[in-house]
Amino acid sequence: MNEQNGSYSLAMVPFVPWVVYNVAEKKGFWEKQGIEVSVKVYITEDKYVDAVINDKNDFFPLPLASTIDFINSGKDLVYLGMLDRSNGHKHLIQKNSHLQKPLKGETVALYAEESTTKYTVARYLKTKGLKLSDVNLIFIDDELLADEFINGDIKLVLAFRGIKERLRTEGDGSTVFTTGDYLDPFGLNADRKVLSKIPVADLTKLYQGRFEALKWIDSPDNWEELKSIVNDVTFKGLPQMSDEDIRIQLGEVKVPNAEELLKYNEVDFASNFDEFKQVIIENMILDEQYHSQFILENIVQNQVLIDTLKKVTI
Repeated sequence: MNEQNGSYSLAMVPFVPWVVYNVAEKKGFWEKQGIEVSVKVYITEDKYVDAVINDKNDFFPLPLASTIDFINSGKDLVYLGMLDRSNGHKHLIQKNSHLQKPLKGETVALYAEESTTKYTVARYLKTKGLKLSDVNLIFIDDELLADEFINGDIKLVLAFRGIKERLRTEGDGSTVFTTGDYLDPFGLNADRKVLSKIPVADLTKLYQGRFEALKWIDSPDNWEELKSIVNDVTFKGLPQMSDEDIRIQLGEVKVPNAEELLKYNEVDFASNFDEFKQVIIENMILDEQYHSQFILENIVQNQVLIDTLKKVTI
């Protein structure tokens, strides 16, 4: 982690929608703003979590629900506002033969034991008048999860990325709910102490460079170079992403325009946070000892983003 003003680091995991951070660095959009941001891609979730907990970087992109894991670990993270939102990157898939069966008492398999996975299931159960305590949650690695669903041992699973189509075809399943069925905001986070040392002007420049990178990504003229950045930087050391793979993952996150982002961050965040908090607490996803800290004014600081959005177009 860098202490010097104007020089920062940002951690991420391989996820195509987050290539925007690699683009902002590699194409010099932050440098043009007058700040230096070094982007570190952690290949595994474990290493990424370790980086967040141990302050190895200054900024961390996360879904809002994922911040709960770090709050539960005692980490004092601040969510800096919504920059984009899920467009269905996670799917709850159910056996077609069980679509009409009651959910209460059912086993639900999740690919990871994280707050964000529990929250997605909780949002679905809410539509059925149920809570997490009404079902049996189990956590299984992706490939084993797919095998057990296809074999019929599990009837309802939360799937991520590559195995979704296999569950629908080989497993005779149907998608019953996705992270696109509710507002699942993604944004940058920072440790409260680290954030207190960052000048507002530098945070503004961080956002401005990111928005310029989004414009660059949106241009068809830059597709070939974008593919190179995805494969040589974002997914370095991992299997190469095809054109189709890249387009599918880009489509899993929706990037609102500046007007939409401004409205959400300035007007809608409070009511949506209240709904988010209600689901989190009702389903006991947040440890009770942190309930008193779990208020909008404490968790979210998005005024700098709001002020920046009033000056940019994306």
